[in-house]
Amino acid sequence: ELLRTQKGLELNGVVAGRTGYDVGIVEGRKNLPNTAKDLYAHVAYKIGGLRLDGVVPEGVVPAPEKPKPWVDDSLTIDAFAYLGSANVKVGKDPKGLPISQDDDFRVIGGDVNLFYGNLNLIGGLAQRHHTQPTAKKEPMDALYTFAEASYVLYPWLIPLVRFESFSLEDESEQMVVPSVNFLIRPNVKALVL
Repeated sequence: ELLRTQKGLELNGVVAGRTGYDVGIVEGRKNLPNTAKDLYAHVAYKIGGLRLDGVVPEGVVPAPEKPKPWVDDSLTIDAFAYLGSANVKVGKDPKGLPISQDDDFRVIGGDVNLFYGNLNLIGGLAQRHHTQPTAKKEPMDALYTFAEASYVLYPWLIPLVRFESFSLEDESEQMVVPSVNFLIRPNVKALVL
């Protein structure tokens, strides 16, 4: 299913130039009005490089005027949580009417993003827990992990490789995806897998 924009309220900002945050409350349940709102929070901290608020010390050349604006030697650490409730269709009754049940879920995780010269390394994970996502009404857990490395050979040529792993109960799946990004012109990118 495609990601959906959620109706709700969000508060976000930057504290002391290096810590960013987002907290929100949304409708959830496919944006249908309901009393069980979903909650989420995200916090990020950046060490080195350009500050999150874009403020530079006096006398420092701003990033867009640098000969290599993509170079931002830094480490950013992120953490997030999403708590919600879904209404899950689990079958039909003898009259053919749909049977549904509430499934409370949570997703927690984080990632790290390292820039060093032309190299960018990213890695992270997300753990998901459901109270009763199926007709069996049993809890279920899933874990998603990823890692990606990219390198700017030229401003218009960026090869990368990405690893992803997804595990649900006793099943798991992994994949490695190498690709090359070509910048054809500003704001026009081609990706070769």
